[in-house]
Amino acid sequence: MTLTEAEVRAINLIEVLQEEADDDGRLVPEPPEEARTWSEQQIRAYFKSGGAAVPGPATDAAAAVADLAARFPPPDAATFARWLRILCFPNAGNAEDMYTSEGTGVRRAPSPLLDWCRANDAECLAVQPPGRNMRGKEPPFTSCEALAAALLPVLASRLLGAPYVVVAHSVGTWNAYEFLRLAQQQGLPMPAKVFLSGKLRWRC
Repeated sequence: MTLTEAEVRAINLIEVLQEEADDDGRLVPEPPEEARTWSEQQIRAYFKSGGAAVPGPATDAAAAVADLAARFPPPDAATFARWLRILCFPNAGNAEDMYTSEGTGVRRAPSPLLDWCRANDAECLAVQPPGRNMRGKEPPFTSCEALAAALLPVLASRLLGAPYVVVAHSVGTWNAYEFLRLAQQQGLPMPAKVFLSGKLRWRC
């Protein structure tokens, strides 16, 4: 049987780690024959755990989450504050404050969304696209796909730690769709719920 280059590297790594374990007095069971198909990370995890971390659905899922976390590190505070306050997508004529503002003075009105978030200790995030409100001097994106591509590195780390929902209105539903489609392509978890609102389709 001819071994692939990757299998040869795996076998060599197993031999080295087995020798190190023997020298340290650590008893590590001999890996199964299929270990030659494991990744370097899986082989090292096996020896580090004393043979307990045998790759399977659970360990593969944990490795996938770790890989995603490494690919999408949290953005710096300035970048995050510039983009997000709650995870909602506004319509074309509004900005993030359609979700995050309760108004002031006589124009103050309660926000069921914010009230619910406070009551349930939920983190609120709202997309603030360029060209609107406090980002009014920035050139707007010309497509929903472009906005999704720019937003994903900012928001991805927030999608890994806890369940999330998406709220979007009108054109915001298009932006939300493109963002979620891109997130799914990158292996990120999908929302527990999606709430979309808008008009019935136009009649020509």
